[in-house]
Formats: sequence, C-alpha cells, structure tokens
Amino acid sequence: MSESDRQLVMAALGSAVEEIRHQAVRRLPEVFDAVPEEILLQALSDESWRVRKLAAQMIIEGGVGDELLAALVGALGEQDNAGLRNSATEVLIRLGAVARQPLVDLLRQGDRDERKFAADILGRVGDGSTVEVLLEFLNDEEENVRAAVAESLGIIGDRRAVGPLRDALDKGGVLMQMSCLDSLDRLDAEVPLDQLQALARVGPLRPLVYRLMGHQDEEQVVSILLEGLGSPGRSERAAAVRALVDCYRRADRRRQVEIRVAVTRIAEDEICGRLEQMLESTEAEERAAAAVVSGWTGRAEMVSGLLRAAGDERMQDLIREAIEAIGPRSTDRLVEMLDEIGRAGRVLVLELLGRFRRPESLPRILEMCLSQESEVAEAAQAALGSFGSPAVIPTLVDLMGRTSGRAGQGAVRSLVLIGQRFHDEVVDAVRPMLDGEQDSIRRAAAEVLCGVARKSDVDTLAPLLGDEDPGLRAVVIRAVGRVGWGDAVERLRIALADEQPEVRAAAAWALGSRVGPEVEAALRVALGDSDPWVVREALVGLGQSGSDEAAESIVPLIDHPDGSVAIEAVRALNRIGWIEQPERLVRACLHSDPEVVKEVLAGCDRWPEQERIQALTMALDDERWDVRMTAVRKLEVSKTPRDLQILAQRLAREPDELVRESIEGLLRQVGKE
Repeated sequence: MSESDRQLVMAALGSAVEEIRHQAVRRLPEVFDAVPEEILLQALSDESWRVRKLAAQMIIEGGVGDELLAALVGALGEQDNAGLRNSATEVLIRLGAVARQPLVDLLRQGDRDERKFAADILGRVGDGSTVEVLLEFLNDEEENVRAAVAESLGIIGDRRAVGPLRDALDKGGVLMQMSCLDSLDRLDAEVPLDQLQALARVGPLRPLVYRLMGHQDEEQVVSILLEGLGSPGRSERAAAVRALVDCYRRADRRRQVEIRVAVTRIAEDEICGRLEQMLESTEAEERAAAAVVSGWTGRAEMVSGLLRAAGDERMQDLIREAIEAIGPRSTDRLVEMLDEIGRAGRVLVLELLGRFRRPESLPRILEMCLSQESEVAEAAQAALGSFGSPAVIPTLVDLMGRTSGRAGQGAVRSLVLIGQRFHDEVVDAVRPMLDGEQDSIRRAAAEVLCGVARKSDVDTLAPLLGDEDPGLRAVVIRAVGRVGWGDAVERLRIALADEQPEVRAAAAWALGSRVGPEVEAALRVALGDSDPWVVREALVGLGQSGSDEAAESIVPLIDHPDGSVAIEAVRALNRIGWIEQPERLVRACLHSDPEVVKEVLAGCDRWPEQERIQALTMALDDERWDVRMTAVRKLEVSKTPRDLQILAQRLAREPDELVRESIEGLLRQVGKE
C-alpha cells in the first residue's frame, strides 16, 4: 500500500463515525507490514466496544512482541482510560501463559491498583506455577490486592492454597474474608465449624459461610442450615438450601434419613413459602436445591410450586423425585393442577398419578385418556395400566375401541401390562373385539392378545393366521415366534410364502429369534424373497445364529443394489465371523452406498493382512469424504508402520480439509509417542 493509503487509514481512525473507525482498524494489516504499537493501543482505547474488540482480536491473531506486551501490561495502570484498561485485560487473559511473567513482575513492582489488576488476571491465566507467587501477596498491605489474590487462588483451583486461605480468614476485613470464603468453597475445602460460626455473625459473610458448611459432616451443621432457611435475607436462604442438599449428598443413608426428618419437622408455612420463592429463582442451582428440599417437607402444598418449576425441562427429574417423596398425599393437588399447566406438566402429573394409584384420581385420568393431545392421552392410558387392577380393564378396552394412533397404542400397552397379572380377564375382555369390522381395532385387539399370549392361547390365535387383514396376520406371526408353540417353526415357514411382504417380514423376524437347522434352512429360503424388507429380516436372523454354510448363502447379497440389504449382508457376515473369501468383501468396497463400505471396514480387522490393507487403501481413495474418514479412523486404531505409510501417502493428495487434519493429527500423535 502507498503512503497516501496509510494516511487515509490513519485519518479514518480519528473519525467521529464509529463505522469508519471500525473499517479503518480492519484495514490496518493491509497498509502496514507490522502495525505500530501506538496505533493498536489507540484502537484498544476507542470509545466503541466494536472497535476495541476488533483491535484485541487483531493483536491476538497477529502475535505479541515484548514491546507490545509491556505496553499492554502498562495499560493496566491507565487511571483515566477504563476502555483501554479493560481491553488490555481481555487481551492479556486470552494471551494466557505468554503474559504470565510480565504480570508477576507487575504484581511485585506495581502500585496498588496495578497489583490488584495483575492478581485478577493471573487467576485467569495462571496455573500451579503461579500459586507460590500469589501466596506471597496474601499479606499485601492493601486489602483490595489481598482480596484479588485470594479470589485468584480459588479460580486456579490448586489445593496448596487451602491452608493459607483458612489462616487469612481471621486476619482480613470483610472484603478479604468474602474472597477467602468463596475460594475455599471453590476448592471444596473444609473449614473448622467454630471458625465458620464466628464468621457467620457478620451478615455479608453468612451466605458464603453456609455454602462452606455444606462441606461439613458434623451433625450440628444441619440445625444451623435449617435456621438459615428462615433467614430474612434471600441470598442467605438460597445458600442454606444449597448447602443442605450438599450435606445430604455427602451423608450416609442413616444421616440422610435424619436430614429429611429434620426438614419435615420445621416445614411450617413460612419455610414452605420461602422454598416456593426459591423455585422461581433465576439461578438454576437455587431452583434445583429448593426442589429437592421441597420434597423433604412432605407437604402437598409444595406441589403447585414444584409443577410450575417443571416448565424447565432440566428440572423434570428433580420435580418428579420431589413429588414422589411427598407421596400419595399429593394426589388431590396434582389433580387440581392438571388444568393449570402445559402439556409436558400434564404428562408428568399423569405419570405420578399412575404411580400413586389413588382411586380418587381415576375420573380425571379417564378424562385425560380422551385428550386431543396424543402424548397426554398416551400418558393417561399408561397411568391406568399402572393401577394394575382388573377394574380398569373395561375402560381401557372401551378407549382402545374409540381411539387410534399413538393414544390407542397407550391403551394397548396398558392392557398388555395389566395382562401380565390378570391374563384371563384381559383375554376375555379383548377377544370379542376380534369379531369387529374395523381393521385398526381388530389389529389393536390382536396386539393385546399377542402381547399377553401363552401357549394355552394357541386355539384363540391360530385361526387369525388366516385372517384377511395382513397387519393382523403379521401381529400374530410375531407372537408365534415369541411364545413358541409346538409347531411354531412350521407355521413360520408357511408364513414366509404369504402374499403380503409385511407378513413374510414378520415371519423372518420371528424365525430369527429361534435356533436350529430347520430355522436356518427357512431363513436361507427367505434370502431369495423379492421384497428387500423380508431379505433384511432374514439376514438379521442368520447373522445372530447362522453357520458357515449360511454365510455361503449370504455372500452374494453383499453386491445387492439395495444398500440396506447389502449393509445387512455384510453385517451378518461380520457377526458370524466369516472370512473364507475376504476378496469378495473387498469387492464390496466398490458399492455405491457409502454405508456398505463403512460396514465392510468395521469387520476388516479379522482379515488376512493383504486383504485388510487392500480394503483400507480402496476406502482412502473413495471419492466420498466420509468413507475416507472412516478408513483413517480404522488406521488410527492399529497404527502399524504399514498403516502409517499408507496414511502419509494419502496426505499428499487428500483434498478435504477435515480428513487432512485428522491424518496430520494422527501422524503428529505417533511422532510424539
């Protein structure tokens, strides 16, 4: 760039328009081979945060020499230019270890403000090597410096600081004590209880004292924290409830019971009201701790606040556990809240009502079974199933006859669940539905009957194998495979000739769950089916229990044009452990479906070395980057000299940046080893 260009950029840096200054900073690398230090510092002190941010990024990306580093450290002493000081702080933090020694020097030689800033930044760029230096300044003459040092020791997280921080608690003012307490909490340190009790007399320290009490095992701590729940200050109450939960998690089972009983005893209206306030906190940890303790109160009044907090999905499990801890006494409040909460909350409430199984909740559960929201209807029907009582069977049968889709499936699952205990009652209630005219209802009835089927039900289910509805026939075929009637294999073999692929696929699936020469023979026949769905199910079955003889029947399918079939064929051979003709599997590396090639590579470790290398080399030359990446990952595991040589050769011609970075990273790692 010419001198005139540089002058234009320099003039733009002094413009009153922010965007012009921003663009001028962006152009600095274009007009200067090395941007002068004073210009960078000028940009760092700009009144616009956008300009300062761009200048900071430019310094970090461009590298920092000794002079600029010294200037950045010196900027920490700029009393009248907070923008420059803050920008310099950001840059020094992001520079990390490069800035450590100049900051240590400033901590030793600077004025009180510079020492404080140096201590602050060292906490964010320091490591174990900085701890000894910082410990020297825990006794600095300026309390602001001492407090900054104490805070930084906690951020670094080195436990060598625990003892000195404990000692410093009794020597400083409130600011220093707050920093020490906070850092000791970060370090998960224990502080003697009598020392904490003395500090708790100072109001501003109390929240931090409570947090540290959460690290204690002494029985007296719980009573102190319970008193803290009644504190007038919200920050004190929040700290007490969080510490109480910490104590509980550290305690043994006996002590946990004692803590919960103690909370139940003091759970008066005022305490419960404050817990409800904490359930609405913007602080996630406070809400979570309040939810846990709310469950310990045993009071149904807490349910409303808990359910309102359940709008946060992260809280769902804690809310569920808390209401379960309150128990069935919360049923009435749960029922009342069904109309006041959203869909996710209603699903949660219905799940809980199913667990509590209180008769008074049945009317509302039944009402929710017909909800237009399928997820809610499904949860309600599952809740009915949880009651495990034959009394709800007629209701579920009625629902199954009136609803379909996801909601209807909820009734099916509930009836199957109840049928595990009340088999005859469910079968008697559902069997008449098989005589209906609506296929979806007849199919749902068959799913229930097959779900609870025993060998004694063969006379009921066998006639359905000839039903006109292929979906119903498929359901029954699956039950045949699961229950295993005396002539099950023969029935399944016959079903492989059904006119509908849905039924033939169900038969192949059912055969796959069984073993024996006749099963394998039937599945081998199914490999010749015209429908890929049937072939895939047969391949899955042969892969689970097939022999080398079965493998011979599978091999031709690795070249199948349907990728899903070819994948299952390769996967079946890998499961069998077949490597008789690895050259056939190598050829599958030319398949048009990349997932087939990846499946081939998944099993190549068992092959002879020559074929393994051939397959990996072919995959590395594949035009699809994801196939090449899979080959790199395979070679990353073995890392033989031959493998590394292949990777090095590929690196020279690899066009994809991600694949190239992976190869380079692997070669660097091997070089270090």
